[in-house]
Amino acid sequence: MIGEVGSGKPLVARAIHAGGRGRRHAGPFVKLPLGALAGMNPRRVREAICGTGARPGPIELAHGGTLFLDDVGRLPLELQTMMIDLLDAGAEGTVPLADGTGNAAADIRLVAGAPDTLEQDAARGTLRKDFYYRLRVLPIHLPPLRDRLTDL
Repeated sequence: MIGEVGSGKPLVARAIHAGGRGRRHAGPFVKLPLGALAGMNPRRVREAICGTGARPGPIELAHGGTLFLDDVGRLPLELQTMMIDLLDAGAEGTVPLADGTGNAAADIRLVAGAPDTLEQDAARGTLRKDFYYRLRVLPIHLPPLRDRLTDL
């Protein structure tokens, strides 16, 4: 989902989750604001996303539901590879816990939000091209709120 800051990406992600007809709409909705993790030590970012044996991360918390990656362009390259593997694994996917104690189940619907710079991020190399192509399967472009005054 692509739109500038304030266009309502989290609201649309929650509506996608709640309005689904599949089995995941009854599961949890977990929002992971990746912009808040920018600049953190990579090990800490991995812990914040994957969890540890003592504390589940958002991926495990979203098991059976929807994980919304807000500002997906901020995801470190190493973790983009992990998300690709997770998406490719489908419902049988697992994610290795950050502390190496095992794997967490990861049967999730992934919804990603970003500003309109994903294509430039892929060209610059800050977003893996193969991850970019997986994210662009069903793009939803949200116009800015200033163009949707009736939504206020």
